[in-house]
Amino acid sequence: MYIGADLANICNEAALHAAREGKKVIERNDFEIAVERVVAGAAKKANTMAPTEKHAVAYHESGHVLIGWLLKTTCLPLKVTIVPRTGPALGFAQYMPKDKKLLHEEEFDEDLCVMLAGRVAEQIVFNKISTGAQDDLKRATKLAYAQIKQYGMSKTIGLISFPADQQNPRNDDFGVKPYSKRLQRMMDEEAQQRLANAFKRTEKLMTENRAKLDILAEELLKHETLNYDDIVRLIGPSPYPNKQKMDIIEWSDTVSTPKPSTVPPTPESLGGTGKGTAGEGPPSERKNTHFTS
Repeated sequence: MYIGADLANICNEAALHAAREGKKVIERNDFEIAVERVVAGAAKKANTMAPTEKHAVAYHESGHVLIGWLLKTTCLPLKVTIVPRTGPALGFAQYMPKDKKLLHEEEFDEDLCVMLAGRVAEQIVFNKISTGAQDDLKRATKLAYAQIKQYGMSKTIGLISFPADQQNPRNDDFGVKPYSKRLQRMMDEEAQQRLANAFKRTEKLMTENRAKLDILAEELLKHETLNYDDIVRLIGPSPYPNKQKMDIIEWSDTVSTPKPSTVPPTPESLGGTGKGTAGEGPPSERKNTHFTS
């Protein structure tokens, strides 16, 4: 989700892009490019990735998109690209955020699957792993510990909630553990088990849909960027009807003016009864009625 400052930054970037293109108005495409620039950095004009790296990144990102497409509660993939950026990202996928405040354990478990999908794709296709999943693993580890330590979703650990630490998911805000070494070991084992279960589930689902993974990766290698419509065309719609892209209503600056009626008005259509009673009939014919106390 974006905060006000992010939205302002995106609007500024969209205006700059439109100006560089010589446009007089800012169009939707300018905003799409602005979002990518803010999220992942500007696209590099020269593709410096080696063919083997590009191949690996294509399968990595396709893995994220495929699992996000096939699971029930995950965010809907909107776009995926392997265009190198000025930032550290070699590729990234954009998703439609969830419009809800309360999240359930099933949703967290499926989010873990999407986070691990890039690593799973590398292992299935190349039978080896790379450093490309470092950020994915970091986010997945943080989420697994949050389920246990903050949201009380572990039957083994129980209904507890400890402060969250942005730097180290195992410690609290002040670096002091408010629990025993035994409990820490139990939480570590629980987090590892959750990640292992998510990896196994993702591996099974991706193996069953290997053909779709290959289709996405091959098209991504050809075109470097795929949007929602491309994904639907390549592997079909998501199996869950609730995961559909919302139609965007185009804004029109033309206002339609209703044509005047050619049928003459009647007393009834103007609110009167046609009897000429005080306070009734057409407004121009009504009598001014004065009441005295």
